[in-house]
Amino acid sequence: MKNGKFEVTTLCGSTKFKDEFDKQAKALSFMGHVILRPESYNHAEGTHLSDEMLQQFVEMHMQKINMSDSIFVINVDGYIGESTYNEIMHAADIGIEIGFLCKPSQGLLNEIEARRPKEKK
Repeated sequence: MKNGKFEVTTLCGSTKFKDEFDKQAKALSFMGHVILRPESYNHAEGTHLSDEMLQQFVEMHMQKINMSDSIFVINVDGYIGESTYNEIMHAADIGIEIGFLCKPSQGLLNEIEARRPKEKK
């Protein structure tokens, strides 16, 4: 809990890792997090989504990040695709906490730190 309320966390990562999303959602829920996650796991499920539907899901996921206190990146074996990278950078831009399943590269951590909002003095 943060400031007397449950922390809202959005899960980010490739939708091919559905089983890991399920596992981490459960674990974080038991730790007191309210979990927001993708609407579709089209890569894992082998379903095809129209370009319009994919764009809608991207926009919805960014809105979930905007509503969150933190994101948790499901980067199995260190994998971070383009969409997940964009979500990480967005989270950095708005200054929310970013956690990772697997330790990210130092280069990525440096990029995140460089994009974080600077505190006003």
